[in-house]
Amino acid sequence: MKKQTNIDGICYSLNPMDCTAEVTQNKEHYAGAINIPEQVTHNGSSYRITSIGAEAFSFCCSLRAITIPNGVVTIGNLAFSNCTALSEITIPDSVETIKAGAFCLCDALRSITLPKRMKCIEHLAFYRCAMESIVIPDGVTELERVFVLCKELTSITIPQSVQRMGAAYGGCFALTDVHFAGTIEQWHSIIFDNQFDNRFAATVVHCTDGDVKIEK
Repeated sequence: MKKQTNIDGICYSLNPMDCTAEVTQNKEHYAGAINIPEQVTHNGSSYRITSIGAEAFSFCCSLRAITIPNGVVTIGNLAFSNCTALSEITIPDSVETIKAGAFCLCDALRSITLPKRMKCIEHLAFYRCAMESIVIPDGVTELERVFVLCKELTSITIPQSVQRMGAAYGGCFALTDVHFAGTIEQWHSIIFDNQFDNRFAATVVHCTDGDVKIEK
């Protein structure tokens, strides 16, 4: 059975079976700058922090900055949603999955570097964030409505590992530069699902061997 505890102002769900911990909600809300440790000790046992739980920091409107430790693999659903003052975040290379809506409506978040081991970014993960550019790590295979209505976004780089896209940057009206780290042939092999709003400013995709006109 998992144990709930608060250590130095951060709430955790502890799993004694594998000595791992998940960061969870704090009823008093997190604020200011938070530095999550790589591990915590409770009743003489050490626990590795491996995930940020669903809605853990949701609606923490006074949270300005957060450092996620190496060892965290998953950032949960809506983990930082509506953190309207969040402008600085450090995500380690250990993170592989960012779940649905994890950073949605973080409208002060102007810059973020995604980890190299990233494999999955779920839908609406960065809905209405304020970043101006983003580089998707190689290894991500699907982009489904990930950056919808990021109105400040002007540049995006898509890895050749992507196999399916669905309005990944719909409503990004300032987006003028779309770069694909593969060939024109590889771009045409991607499955596109355009059932959602796909409006943006870019007219071509810059591939490694030339440009492709974007059909809208």
